[in-house]
Amino acid sequence: MEVFGSSLKHQFIVTTHAPTVVTALGMGSIALLRLVDGSAQAESVEPAIVRQVQSCLAEIGASFADIFGPERVLWVEGQTEEECFPLIVHTLLRRSLLGTIVRGVVSTGELESKRTRRVFEIYDKLSKAAAIFPVAVGFIFDDELRPPAVKTEMAKWAPGRVHFLGRRMYENYLLGAQAIAFVLSEVDAGAPGGYSQADIQNWLDTVGHSVDYGVPPPFDPTRPWLAYADGAKLLSELFSTMSQTRVSFDKRIHSTMLTRRILETVPELLQEIADLLRTALEGDSPKMRSAVTHARSPNTASTS
Repeated sequence: MEVFGSSLKHQFIVTTHAPTVVTALGMGSIALLRLVDGSAQAESVEPAIVRQVQSCLAEIGASFADIFGPERVLWVEGQTEEECFPLIVHTLLRRSLLGTIVRGVVSTGELESKRTRRVFEIYDKLSKAAAIFPVAVGFIFDDELRPPAVKTEMAKWAPGRVHFLGRRMYENYLLGAQAIAFVLSEVDAGAPGGYSQADIQNWLDTVGHSVDYGVPPPFDPTRPWLAYADGAKLLSELFSTMSQTRVSFDKRIHSTMLTRRILETVPELLQEIADLLRTALEGDSPKMRSAVTHARSPNTASTS
Protein backbone atom coordinates (compact mmCIF):
# COMPACT_ATOMS: atom_id res chain seq x y z
CA MET A 1 0.00 0.00 0.00
CA GLU A 2 2.93 2.33 0.61
CA VAL A 3 4.19 1.68 -2.91
CA PHE A 4 0.74 2.42 -4.35
CA GLY A 5 0.44 5.57 -2.30
CA SER A 6 3.82 6.93 -3.34
CA SER A 7 3.32 6.39 -7.09
CA LEU A 8 3.56 9.59 -9.09
CA LYS A 9 2.66 8.13 -12.48
CA HIS A 10 -0.32 5.90 -11.86
CA GLN A 11 -3.66 5.84 -10.13
CA PHE A 12 -4.74 2.66 -8.35
CA ILE A 13 -8.29 1.85 -7.31
CA VAL A 14 -8.52 -0.73 -4.53
CA THR A 15 -11.67 -2.15 -2.95
CA THR A 16 -11.25 -3.59 0.53
CA HIS A 17 -12.85 -4.31 3.90
CA ALA A 18 -9.46 -4.63 5.60
CA PRO A 19 -8.70 -1.94 8.23
CA THR A 20 -4.96 -2.49 7.80
CA VAL A 21 -5.26 -1.42 4.16
CA VAL A 22 -7.48 1.55 4.95
CA THR A 23 -5.23 2.89 7.69
CA ALA A 24 -2.16 2.62 5.44
CA LEU A 25 -3.61 5.31 3.17
CA GLY A 26 -4.46 8.94 3.60
CA MET A 27 -8.08 9.33 4.65
CA GLY A 28 -8.60 11.89 1.93
CA SER A 29 -8.26 9.18 -0.69
CA ILE A 30 -11.00 6.95 0.74
CA ALA A 31 -14.53 6.69 -0.62
CA LEU A 32 -17.31 4.57 0.84
CA LEU A 33 -19.40 2.68 -1.71
CA ARG A 34 -23.00 1.82 -0.89
CA LEU A 35 -25.47 -0.27 -2.88
CA VAL A 36 -28.61 1.85 -3.26
CA ASP A 37 -31.51 0.71 -5.46
CA GLY A 38 -29.28 -1.58 -7.47
CA SER A 39 -26.49 0.92 -8.15
CA ALA A 40 -23.32 1.89 -6.30
CA GLN A 41 -23.13 5.35 -4.76
CA ALA A 42 -19.83 6.83 -3.62
CA GLU A 43 -19.54 8.89 -0.45
CA SER A 44 -16.28 10.62 0.40
CA VAL A 45 -14.81 10.21 3.88
CA GLU A 46 -13.99 13.53 5.49
CA PRO A 47 -10.40 13.35 6.85
CA ALA A 48 -11.03 15.86 9.68
CA ILE A 49 -13.99 13.87 10.98
CA VAL A 50 -12.06 10.61 10.85
CA ARG A 51 -9.17 12.16 12.79
CA GLN A 52 -11.64 13.34 15.42
CA VAL A 53 -13.12 9.86 15.74
CA GLN A 54 -9.67 8.26 15.91
CA SER A 55 -8.92 10.59 18.81
CA CYS A 56 -12.08 9.37 20.55
CA LEU A 57 -11.02 5.77 19.94
CA ALA A 58 -7.67 6.47 21.57
CA GLU A 59 -9.43 7.97 24.58
CA ILE A 60 -11.40 4.77 25.24
CA GLY A 61 -8.50 2.46 24.44
CA ALA A 62 -9.89 1.08 21.19
CA SER A 63 -8.45 0.95 17.69
CA PHE A 64 -9.75 1.68 14.23
CA ALA A 65 -9.68 -2.03 13.43
CA ASP A 66 -11.92 -2.87 16.41
CA ILE A 67 -15.06 -1.41 14.85
CA PHE A 68 -14.23 -0.98 11.16
CA GLY A 69 -16.51 -2.53 8.58
CA PRO A 70 -19.90 -3.35 10.14
CA GLU A 71 -22.87 -1.02 9.89
CA ARG A 72 -24.03 -1.32 13.51
CA VAL A 73 -22.49 -2.04 16.91
CA LEU A 74 -24.01 -3.25 20.18
CA TRP A 75 -21.81 -2.11 23.06
CA VAL A 76 -21.66 -4.53 26.01
CA GLU A 77 -19.93 -4.76 29.37
CA GLY A 78 -16.70 -6.48 28.33
CA GLN A 79 -14.89 -9.21 26.42
CA THR A 80 -16.85 -12.06 28.01
CA GLU A 81 -20.17 -10.65 26.80
CA GLU A 82 -18.53 -9.79 23.48
CA GLU A 83 -17.92 -13.50 22.89
CA CYS A 84 -20.96 -15.00 24.61
CA PHE A 85 -23.81 -12.76 23.48
CA PRO A 86 -23.45 -13.64 19.77
CA LEU A 87 -23.70 -17.33 20.77
CA ILE A 88 -26.99 -16.59 22.54
CA VAL A 89 -28.32 -14.60 19.57
CA HIS A 90 -27.55 -17.42 17.16
CA THR A 91 -28.85 -20.22 19.39
CA LEU A 92 -31.90 -18.77 21.14
CA LEU A 93 -32.98 -15.97 18.82
CA ARG A 94 -32.07 -18.04 15.75
CA ARG A 95 -30.92 -15.02 13.82
CA SER A 96 -27.72 -13.77 12.28
CA LEU A 97 -26.19 -10.51 13.41
CA LEU A 98 -25.69 -9.62 9.72
CA GLY A 99 -23.67 -6.42 9.81
CA THR A 100 -23.95 -5.88 13.57
CA ILE A 101 -20.94 -6.47 15.81
CA VAL A 102 -20.87 -6.86 19.59
CA ARG A 103 -18.04 -4.96 21.29
CA GLY A 104 -17.08 -4.53 24.94
CA VAL A 105 -16.90 -1.00 26.28
CA VAL A 106 -13.81 0.30 28.04
CA SER A 107 -13.70 1.44 31.69
CA THR A 108 -17.36 0.87 32.48
CA GLY A 109 -16.72 2.12 36.02
CA GLU A 110 -16.44 5.61 34.60
CA LEU A 111 -20.08 5.39 33.53
CA GLU A 112 -21.09 5.96 37.15
CA SER A 113 -18.85 8.98 37.66
CA LYS A 114 -19.04 12.58 36.52
CA ARG A 115 -17.69 11.37 33.17
CA THR A 116 -20.92 9.52 32.37
CA ARG A 117 -22.03 12.02 29.78
CA ARG A 118 -18.57 12.27 28.24
CA VAL A 119 -18.26 8.49 27.85
CA PHE A 120 -21.62 8.20 26.11
CA GLU A 121 -20.76 11.18 23.91
CA ILE A 122 -17.62 9.37 22.76
CA TYR A 123 -19.45 6.16 21.87
CA ASP A 124 -22.21 8.10 20.16
CA LYS A 125 -19.69 10.16 18.21
CA LEU A 126 -18.00 6.96 17.04
CA SER A 127 -21.36 5.95 15.63
CA LYS A 128 -22.30 9.19 13.92
CA ALA A 129 -19.20 11.13 12.96
CA ALA A 130 -18.13 9.21 9.87
CA ALA A 131 -19.81 6.78 7.53
CA ILE A 132 -17.14 4.12 7.98
CA PHE A 133 -17.95 3.74 11.68
CA PRO A 134 -20.97 1.71 12.83
CA VAL A 135 -24.09 3.14 14.42
CA ALA A 136 -24.64 2.22 18.09
CA VAL A 137 -27.89 0.24 18.27
CA GLY A 138 -27.64 -0.07 22.05
CA PHE A 139 -25.67 -0.55 25.25
CA ILE A 140 -26.05 -3.53 27.61
CA PHE A 141 -24.41 -3.23 31.03
CA ASP A 142 -24.20 -5.35 34.17
CA ASP A 143 -26.62 -4.44 36.94
CA GLU A 144 -23.77 -4.35 39.49
CA LEU A 145 -26.33 -3.47 42.20
CA ARG A 146 -26.52 0.04 40.78
CA PRO A 147 -29.26 2.10 42.48
CA PRO A 148 -32.20 3.04 40.25
CA ALA A 149 -31.13 6.69 40.27
CA VAL A 150 -27.74 5.78 38.80
CA LYS A 151 -29.33 3.71 36.04
CA THR A 152 -31.71 6.55 35.25
CA GLU A 153 -28.80 8.97 34.96
CA MET A 154 -26.89 6.62 32.67
CA ALA A 155 -29.94 6.10 30.49
CA LYS A 156 -30.34 9.85 29.88
CA TRP A 157 -27.40 10.05 27.50
CA ALA A 158 -28.68 7.38 25.13
CA PRO A 159 -32.48 7.36 25.49
CA GLY A 160 -34.05 4.02 24.67
CA ARG A 161 -30.71 2.36 23.99
CA VAL A 162 -29.31 1.69 27.49
CA HIS A 163 -30.21 -1.70 28.97
CA PHE A 164 -29.18 -3.49 32.16
CA LEU A 165 -29.00 -7.17 33.02
CA GLY A 166 -31.61 -8.41 35.45
CA ARG A 167 -28.84 -9.86 37.64
CA ARG A 168 -25.66 -8.42 39.08
CA MET A 169 -23.45 -9.56 36.20
CA TYR A 170 -23.40 -12.01 33.31
CA GLU A 171 -21.70 -14.73 35.39
CA ASN A 172 -24.83 -14.91 37.56
CA TYR A 173 -26.56 -16.60 34.63
CA LEU A 174 -23.84 -19.26 34.47
CA LEU A 175 -24.33 -20.70 37.95
CA GLY A 176 -25.84 -23.94 36.68
CA ALA A 177 -24.39 -26.92 38.56
CA GLN A 178 -24.53 -29.30 35.60
CA ALA A 179 -22.64 -26.92 33.31
CA ILE A 180 -20.04 -26.10 35.96
CA ALA A 181 -19.43 -29.79 36.68
CA PHE A 182 -19.01 -30.47 32.97
CA VAL A 183 -16.56 -27.61 32.38
CA LEU A 184 -14.50 -28.42 35.48
CA SER A 185 -14.25 -32.03 34.37
CA GLU A 186 -13.11 -30.83 30.94
CA VAL A 187 -10.35 -28.50 32.18
CA ASP A 188 -9.14 -30.39 35.26
CA ALA A 189 -7.43 -33.54 34.06
CA GLY A 190 -6.13 -34.18 37.57
CA ALA A 191 -9.53 -34.76 39.13
CA PRO A 192 -10.13 -38.49 39.76
CA GLY A 193 -13.58 -39.35 38.45
CA GLY A 194 -14.37 -35.79 37.45
CA TYR A 195 -16.95 -33.60 39.17
CA SER A 196 -20.56 -34.36 40.07
CA GLN A 197 -23.50 -32.03 39.60
CA ALA A 198 -24.65 -32.84 43.14
CA ASP A 199 -21.35 -31.71 44.70
CA ILE A 200 -21.38 -28.46 42.75
CA GLN A 201 -25.00 -27.76 43.68
CA ASN A 202 -24.27 -28.49 47.35
CA TRP A 203 -21.37 -25.99 47.31
CA LEU A 204 -23.56 -23.33 45.72
CA ASP A 205 -26.39 -23.92 48.20
CA THR A 206 -24.12 -23.72 51.24
CA VAL A 207 -20.86 -21.84 50.72
CA GLY A 208 -22.21 -19.86 47.80
CA HIS A 209 -25.01 -18.33 49.86
CA SER A 210 -22.52 -16.90 52.36
CA VAL A 211 -22.50 -13.13 52.88
CA ASP A 212 -18.92 -13.25 51.59
CA TYR A 213 -20.41 -13.38 48.10
CA GLY A 214 -22.89 -10.56 48.50
CA VAL A 215 -26.02 -9.40 50.26
CA PRO A 216 -29.24 -7.87 48.92
CA PRO A 217 -28.86 -4.14 48.21
CA PRO A 218 -30.54 -1.83 50.76
CA PHE A 219 -32.82 -0.35 48.10
CA ASP A 220 -34.07 -3.87 47.18
CA PRO A 221 -33.84 -6.09 50.29
CA THR A 222 -36.00 -8.88 48.79
CA ARG A 223 -33.82 -9.37 45.72
CA PRO A 224 -33.13 -13.13 45.22
CA TRP A 225 -29.67 -14.64 45.65
CA LEU A 226 -29.08 -15.27 41.94
CA ALA A 227 -29.67 -11.58 41.25
CA TYR A 228 -27.43 -10.07 43.94
CA ALA A 229 -24.57 -12.57 44.42
CA ASP A 230 -21.14 -11.78 42.98
CA GLY A 231 -21.19 -14.41 40.23
CA ALA A 232 -17.60 -13.91 39.09
CA LYS A 233 -16.27 -14.17 42.65
CA LEU A 234 -18.39 -17.26 43.26
CA LEU A 235 -17.07 -19.04 40.17
CA SER A 236 -13.51 -18.06 40.99
CA GLU A 237 -13.73 -19.49 44.50
CA LEU A 238 -15.68 -22.56 43.38
CA PHE A 239 -13.16 -23.48 40.67
CA SER A 240 -10.23 -23.02 43.05
CA THR A 241 -11.78 -24.87 46.00
CA MET A 242 -13.29 -27.80 44.12
CA SER A 243 -10.13 -28.39 42.08
CA GLN A 244 -7.86 -27.94 45.10
CA THR A 245 -6.29 -24.91 43.34
CA ARG A 246 -5.44 -26.89 40.18
CA VAL A 247 -7.79 -24.67 38.14
CA SER A 248 -8.12 -20.90 38.31
CA PHE A 249 -11.31 -19.45 36.89
CA ASP A 250 -10.59 -17.51 33.71
CA LYS A 251 -13.54 -15.17 33.22
CA ARG A 252 -13.27 -15.02 29.45
CA ILE A 253 -12.39 -18.65 28.66
CA HIS A 254 -14.51 -20.48 31.21
CA SER A 255 -17.54 -18.19 30.90
CA THR A 256 -17.61 -18.94 27.19
CA MET A 257 -17.33 -22.69 27.87
CA LEU A 258 -20.15 -22.47 30.41
CA THR A 259 -22.29 -20.51 27.96
CA ARG A 260 -21.82 -23.13 25.24
CA ARG A 261 -22.66 -25.96 27.62
CA ILE A 262 -25.80 -24.25 28.92
CA LEU A 263 -26.97 -23.52 25.38
CA GLU A 264 -26.49 -27.20 24.52
CA THR A 265 -28.29 -28.61 27.56
CA VAL A 266 -30.50 -26.09 29.42
CA PRO A 267 -30.78 -23.05 27.12
CA GLU A 268 -33.74 -21.71 29.09
CA LEU A 269 -31.25 -20.54 31.73
CA LEU A 270 -30.13 -17.88 29.25
CA GLN A 271 -33.56 -16.95 27.90
CA GLU A 272 -33.63 -13.73 29.93
CA ILE A 273 -30.40 -12.63 28.23
CA ALA A 274 -31.82 -13.59 24.84
CA ASP A 275 -34.92 -11.47 25.46
CA LEU A 276 -32.76 -8.51 26.45
CA LEU A 277 -30.63 -8.92 23.33
CA ARG A 278 -33.76 -9.04 21.19
CA THR A 279 -34.88 -5.74 22.70
CA ALA A 280 -31.47 -4.11 22.21
CA LEU A 281 -31.23 -5.34 18.64
CA GLU A 282 -34.57 -3.89 17.65
CA GLY A 283 -32.46 -1.05 16.33
CA ASP A 284 -31.13 -3.60 13.82
CA SER A 285 -34.47 -3.57 11.99
CA PRO A 286 -35.22 -2.41 8.42
CA LYS A 287 -36.88 0.69 9.89
CA MET A 288 -33.76 1.58 11.86
CA ARG A 289 -31.48 0.85 8.91
CA SER A 290 -33.55 3.25 6.83
CA ALA A 291 -33.20 5.92 9.49
CA VAL A 292 -29.46 5.32 9.73
CA THR A 293 -29.04 5.61 5.96
CA HIS A 294 -30.96 8.89 6.01
CA ALA A 295 -28.86 10.23 8.88
CA ARG A 296 -25.68 9.43 6.99
CA SER A 297 -26.83 10.92 3.69
CA PRO A 298 -24.57 13.73 2.40
CA ASN A 299 -27.74 15.73 1.78
CA THR A 300 -28.71 15.61 5.45
CA ALA A 301 -27.58 18.55 7.52
CA SER A 302 -27.03 16.44 10.66
CA THR A 303 -24.70 13.91 9.03
CA SER A 304 -21.88 14.50 11.54
